[in-house]
Amino acid sequence: MDTPPKNNLPSYPVSSTVYCLYSDLDQGIMDYGPSLNLTETCPGLFEITPASGEVRLKSVPDRDKGIVHDNNGICTLTVEAKEGQRYPQSIPGRDVRTEEVTITIEDVDDNEPQFNSKSYDAIVAENTPNGVPIILSSTMRVEDIDQVNLVFGTCLKKN
Repeated sequence: MDTPPKNNLPSYPVSSTVYCLYSDLDQGIMDYGPSLNLTETCPGLFEITPASGEVRLKSVPDRDKGIVHDNNGICTLTVEAKEGQRYPQSIPGRDVRTEEVTITIEDVDDNEPQFNSKSYDAIVAENTPNGVPIILSSTMRVEDIDQVNLVFGTCLKKN
C-alpha cells in the first residue's frame, strides 16, 4: 500500500542470467503482487518475463550497427516494479520502485577488413636496389568495423 516493492538482488555477477525479483514489503496486506515494466536504451532488444522477472534477449544484438553501435555497445534497462492496485489507499509515488540494469554487448570479430580499393598501382624502376620503399600511386586504407583484432599486415604480390 505505501511501501514500494524491494529488489531482492541488487547486483548481478558478470555473465549471469539477469533476474529482476521484487518482494512486496507491506506486511500482512495481500496484494496482486508487483507488476514489472521495462524501458530500454536499445528498444526491441530485451524483454522481461513478469512472472519470473527474467530479462531475455528478444532479438540478436549486433555491436557493429544500429542502436547498439550508436550506444557504444551499452544498453541500459530501467525496470519498474509497481504494486498491484487492489487497495486504492496506496500513496501515489510510494508504490513504485525502479532499478537500472546496464548490459554491455561485446563485439565479436564477424566482419572482414575492407580496403578502399580493389587494386593499387606502383612503378618501380629497373635495377632498384633491395630495401627501397615502394610508393603506391594512391593511399591504401583498410577499415574494420569490429572493435577487436585491429592489427593488419600487407603483402605485395607480383603480377
